[in-house]
Amino acid sequence: LLLMRFLFLLYLILHNGLSKSILEIEKPKSAIVDHILKLLSHLRPKISFDTITGQPTLEFDVTHTREAESTLEGLFDYLNKQNKKIIHAIDEFQQIVYYPEKNMESLLRSLIQKYNHIQCLFSGSQKNMLLSMFQDQSRPFYQSTQMMGLGKIDSDLYKIFIIEKFHSGNQNIDDDLLNKILDWTRGHTYYVQYFCNRLYSLHKQEITMTDIHEIATQIIDENTMVYNNYLKLLTRQQVNLLKAIAKEEIVTQPTAKDFLYTYQLGAASSVKTTLDALIKKEFIIPDETGYFILDVFFSRWLQNL
Repeated sequence: LLLMRFLFLLYLILHNGLSKSILEIEKPKSAIVDHILKLLSHLRPKISFDTITGQPTLEFDVTHTREAESTLEGLFDYLNKQNKKIIHAIDEFQQIVYYPEKNMESLLRSLIQKYNHIQCLFSGSQKNMLLSMFQDQSRPFYQSTQMMGLGKIDSDLYKIFIIEKFHSGNQNIDDDLLNKILDWTRGHTYYVQYFCNRLYSLHKQEITMTDIHEIATQIIDENTMVYNNYLKLLTRQQVNLLKAIAKEEIVTQPTAKDFLYTYQLGAASSVKTTLDALIKKEFIIPDETGYFILDVFFSRWLQNL
C-alpha cells in the first residue's frame, strides 16, 4: 500500500493540470508509466483535512480489498520483470499494523518471497513494534530479515558536517553553539536539520546565542496552536504525565514513588494506565534508556508551560 500511495501521487502529478503547470513537465511517454497508470486506473482519490493541524491529506480508495491486493501484486510483478535488482525502502514500516486490511503483513511477506529481483529495506522509529513484527513466531515476517540498530549520529561528526554547511554559505557557527543545538534537539536528525535550516536562513555571517534563542522561541510559538489542540484531545491525567516527562527529559521509572510524589501524579496503577494510553497514541516512546516524548519541539513547548 505504501508503494501504491507513492505511485498514486505520481498519477496525480501526471494528470493534474495545476501540478503539471507548477512542475513544467509533460507526461512521460514510457511503457512503465503507462503500465502503472493502467494498474491504478480503478483507484479513487479522497481528500480530507487533519482534525488537529487542519492540513489537507490525500488518500486513495478501492472498492474491494482484492482490488488492492491485485494492484499491489501487479506492481511487484512488473517491477520484477525489469531484469534489474530493485530495493524497495519502506520507512515507518510498523504503521502497516494499523491498516484496515487484516492480512497486509502476510500479503507483503508473500510478495517479497515470490519476486526475487525485489529486496526490501524496512525502517521505523518504534523499536518495540518492529521487534515484535520480526521476532514474534506468530507474525509473517518472523526472522525474515537481518536486523540493524541505528543509533544517533555521533555529535562530533555531526558538528563537523553542520559547520561545513554553514561555511559553504559564508556563515560561521562555533562549537559551543552547536552543542546547545544538539542538546535542545536531542540530536534527533529531523529536529537538528529543521533547526539549523531556520538558523541558516538568517544569512548572518556570525551566528550568536541570541540567534539560537530566537529560533527556538519562533519554533515553539509557531506550533502553539497545534500543541494546544493536542492537549484538548487528552485527559487531565495524560496532560500532567506529559508535562512531568517533559520536565525530566527522560524517565526510567514512571511509577517510582519519587517521580509520582514530585509531580503529584497519583497512584502508580493509574499512571501505568495513562502511560500505556500515551504510548498507544504515540506521544511517548519507550526504549532501553526510558520513556520520553517523541516530538522534541512538543516536549520543549510543554517545558515552558
